[in-house]
Amino acid sequence: GASTALFYLAGPRALSLLSELFGIFFDSEAQVHSVEWSGAALHMMAYRRLLSEGFLITLPAARAPSFWDFLMKAGASRGIKALSRDVLNVIRIERGVPEFGVDMNTDSIPLEVGLEGSISFTKGCYMGQEVICRLKNRGHVNKVLVGLKVTGREVPALGEAVSLPDKDIGQVSSAVWSLKMNAVLALAVIRESESRPGAKVLVNFADGVREAEVVSLA
Repeated sequence: GASTALFYLAGPRALSLLSELFGIFFDSEAQVHSVEWSGAALHMMAYRRLLSEGFLITLPAARAPSFWDFLMKAGASRGIKALSRDVLNVIRIERGVPEFGVDMNTDSIPLEVGLEGSISFTKGCYMGQEVICRLKNRGHVNKVLVGLKVTGREVPALGEAVSLPDKDIGQVSSAVWSLKMNAVLALAVIRESESRPGAKVLVNFADGVREAEVVSLA
């Protein structure tokens, strides 16, 4: 919530910095470290879906400015740099990572938006478990989050329809110009039956439609 701040520290020297500052190591991605820093509780875990050496850090929001200053000073010798929100957004779209409130909401099912690795299929009862297990046993969901490589250089507006010539099959939830792909790249939740890589779809624009191709993101 608003009382919690979230930091993302990433790069080839991120782990060594955390180890030096807090004496911690990560044996698995599911491992969470809780430490105290200047009277504040920090919780840290590895998160490699955005960048291969990335770590999430949460702490009380009131302490965020001082922790930012501390981290930037401590990492100066390692070349630490601030990453803008816009750059991070491009990275997450290129990696196919959904953002809550943008590509997913409280009605989204984790299996629809590529978050299978963030839930447990074996733990005890939890809210939504019945739906998750039923979908897993059935084998597929009806809609999924995909990447779309869009023709042209114009970025589609969020919420624009994704369609086939005879029907709508979803809508754009995020879109950017991707330097990595040298193309417009969008995320969209579309019908699972049309989600195979290489499938051709149409994306709506104010002046008509443009062709797009479903692409694999990793």
